[in-house]
Amino acid sequence: MNLVVITGRLGKDPDMRYTPGGKSVCKFSIAETKVISGEKKTRWWNIVAWGKLAEICTKYLGKGSHVLVEGELNQSTYTKDGVKITAFEVVAGKVEFLDPKGGRAEADTGSSADIPF
Repeated sequence: MNLVVITGRLGKDPDMRYTPGGKSVCKFSIAETKVISGEKKTRWWNIVAWGKLAEICTKYLGKGSHVLVEGELNQSTYTKDGVKITAFEVVAGKVEFLDPKGGRAEADTGSSADIPF
């Protein structure tokens, strides 16, 4: 089983694009901050959402939004300037919006219902 659960805040607004076939894809990054031995550590996670979930994330999320993301960790490798780079991203299956001002809402790839706000 490959399941990742992360909470954090968006570092910038989501970036929505469309594949040549017309499928929507949204990318954003979230910061996960912990205090370890009195020192604050921040880890950035790249998130990608597809289809209806991508559209919902683009519509309701923005820089600073607090979210919980459940998804699958995906690894890819590419070469840049002759150097092999390994990159990781989380392919979101579920996104929960945790900001108190908008209430608690949830977006799931398996749901066709609108988000209740």
